[in-house]
Parts: sequence; C-alpha cells; structure tokens
Amino acid sequence: MNRDCGTPETGDSDGCVSRRLLLDNLFMTLRNRIILPVLTALTICSTLAISEPRWPWRRRVNPNVETFHVTAHKKTPIELWPNEPPCPADVTPERFAAALKILCDTTTERANRYTAWVLQSAGQFDLDPFVLAALIYDQSNCRPVSYKRYQKRGLYSLTHFYPTMHLASVKKDSYRYYIKDDGGWREKTLPLTTPLNRWKAANPRDNVYLAAATLAVFREQFPMLQKEFKWSPYRHYVSNWIFGDWVKNPEPENRILTARRRLIEYFQATPPMPIGNYNGTPLFSPLDGIPRLVIDYFQNRRGNKSGFGHRGIDIDGAIGEPVRAVADGQVVFMGMDKPGGGEHEELSPEAASALTEAEIPQGGGLYVSINHGNDFGTIYMHLDSYCVTRYQKVKAGDIIGTLGQSGSKQSGPHLHLEFRQEEQRVNPAEYLNSVLVNPYKHLPRRIKRRKANETSSQTVTH
Repeated sequence: MNRDCGTPETGDSDGCVSRRLLLDNLFMTLRNRIILPVLTALTICSTLAISEPRWPWRRRVNPNVETFHVTAHKKTPIELWPNEPPCPADVTPERFAAALKILCDTTTERANRYTAWVLQSAGQFDLDPFVLAALIYDQSNCRPVSYKRYQKRGLYSLTHFYPTMHLASVKKDSYRYYIKDDGGWREKTLPLTTPLNRWKAANPRDNVYLAAATLAVFREQFPMLQKEFKWSPYRHYVSNWIFGDWVKNPEPENRILTARRRLIEYFQATPPMPIGNYNGTPLFSPLDGIPRLVIDYFQNRRGNKSGFGHRGIDIDGAIGEPVRAVADGQVVFMGMDKPGGGEHEELSPEAASALTEAEIPQGGGLYVSINHGNDFGTIYMHLDSYCVTRYQKVKAGDIIGTLGQSGSKQSGPHLHLEFRQEEQRVNPAEYLNSVLVNPYKHLPRRIKRRKANETSSQTVTH
C-alpha cells in the first residue's frame, strides 16, 4: 500500500503537513539556539587563539564592593583633591597603636596587636602602614569577625580580602604578575611566605599579610593599569586592590584615603585648628581628616519644582567617626527629628543610643542644635549617637557625637550640616570652603538665592 503523504490512498495529508511544520520548527529552533551560537563561539575562540591576547593574565575582578554615594564621587574631578600627606617619619609602635585605637574606637590590647601585624607586613613589602591600617578600618571597622553575609560573598576577616580574585595569579608560593615596558609584557613574581587561599585569608594575622602582599603588587602595576584599563579616573593603587584591574569608581579610594588622613592626624596628635570665621566667630572643621567631600549641596531641590530645597550640605563620612562643634556655643537641643510637622522629641544620650533602627523615622534622625551667639546656630543631623545634653556649653572642636545615617537609611552615612542666622539658612560651604572638596562649588546658579520663610521650629527637609 502506498503511504506517501498527500496521496488519496493515505487520507492523512493534513497530518503529514503538520509533521513537516513540526520538523521545520524544530530545526529552526536548533539552528537559532544551539548551532549558530556554537559556531559563533568557535569562530571567536579561533580568532582569539590566532591573535595575541591584550593582557597575558586573567583579569582580576571583585564584584563585592560596597558603595553609598557613587554619583557624588564620580562627579568630583581628581584634580580637586590636594596631594595626600606623606607618611610620617619615625613611626613608633606606641604612637601608631594609640592613633589606631582612636581611629578604630577599640581596646588598647587589640590596637597593639593590630599595630604589630600592620607594621610587620608593611615593613616586609615597603608599604605605607597608614594605608594598610586605613584599609582595615574602612573594610571591617577593625572587627575581625567574619560575618556570614561576607563569607557567602568570599570576603574574609579584617580587610575583607577576596582570594578568588587572585587565585589565577598564584603559582606555588609566589604571586605572578606582569609589567609593561618598551619590550612588551614582562612577567614578575613576588614570593609569598603565607599561602594565598581562603583558609589563610580567614586568619586575621595572615589576612593582613596577604593584603599587604597584594597591595605591593598593585602599587607596582598601578601606572600601567591606569593606562590599560580606562574606566573611571582614580588616584591611588588601593583602588585596584578594591576593584581589581578595572576600577569602576573612586568612592572606596576616597574613603580609605580619608581614613588615612584621620589616622595621621591622630598619630601626630594634631589639635583642632580654626579654618575660617563666620562674622568674626572662629570656625573649626566638623570632621577630622580634612579635606572632606561634599556629596549634596545647599538648596538642591532634588527634582522638586518648588520649595527652598536642601537646607544645608551633606558631607561624606564613616559611621562612628567623631563629629565636632564648629564653634564655641551652647547646646539648645538634642534629640530626634520627626518630619511631617510633628514635634521634635528631646532625648538623653542614653535614650538615643537605646533606640532601634525601626524606632527612628525617616528624616533628620538624631541631631544636635547649638547656639553660638549673635543669632548664629548650627545643626548636625543623621548622627549615630551624641554625647551632649541641653544647655551644655561646648568649645570649638569638642566632640558632640558620632556620624551615622539615622533617619536616612537610603542615603548612606553622612553628616547633614546647617548654618542658621536668625530664621534664615546660610550655605555652610561658603565658610568651610578651605576644608571641603566641593564638586558643586562652580555649578551655574539656576535660580537666585531665596530667603527662607520657614522658622527654625518648622520641619526641616533633608
């Protein structure tokens, strides 16, 4: 019997057509989803195999970098930053440990232990110990506990070292890396006395050693990496340690170098000094480690078409670092901001410290207000804690609290600083310019400066 499709004898021409369509669709699917991608991949691989690779090593990448204010840091040209202070001479363990204790807000015993590790590892690789210590502070706040959320991401111990980024460069007991000169790429090796793996990286002492060793590698590669991997401009090889070969933004570098400046200030026991004046009142920097970066400017409307806008400036910072009074004065309020027209709640320092994150509404968070006389006042918002009471007199440079992000969990840690003359807001950046790196300083004025009609008792917008 003739069973060819489409003949009168079969009677199932429609079924054969359906089977043909099914086979055609199956073939098209295989071609588009499997055959063509495989052929394309084979073509690319063969091309790469014939051509010389651009870089003779597997690119080092760290996908676990924490950032908070990327836009502001990217907007800041590196030319605005002054040269970093040199490493102090005659670094003694005693003075270094005392400075590290202040920076990390830790115990004397822990500061002494970390100092021994940092100075030993930095000396072995001829590194700046202040950079290594600032890296430890920025990454883990000097706490060696390996939290589960960091371990799951492959980050370990004091420096949040990421071994995965370096494993392809390790051969036996040495680190292989490349330097480019007139003759092309040249391989170099750095001997390692401690194996580079995750088990050693989880040990605090070995962690510091491995961080110092890889910092030394990036220090030597730094000029070449800047030219070969162009993404975001940066100033220091610590950016490569954080990101790998391709630096995406300078925020971690700026944080670490700020911590380094603070550590040097504490090491040299530099007292707070006047940096300007407001109508004859001497002004001091509200934060250590100057200069500090402005991440949001005065009167920024943030997309709103009306209203006064931002009533102060935001200065980038780290949670827990000291906030200082900018001038002599008297504390007139300390407590919690309640946006939406509610009464601000006065709290003792102990009561403020006992609050949970859920108990602080979004807004100004914990803040301190100081009257400096002659109708001049300052406000310090988003504090993590404060250590002053109402009517307490303070001197310029006195610590009044610690920086945080209370009431502003979406924005990351920063200090919101306001200047007020009677009932009017004043731009603090105009009077603290010498200690600020302000990328918004030369922005064209879109509107004329408006007088604030709100009184100091009204709700503050941040």
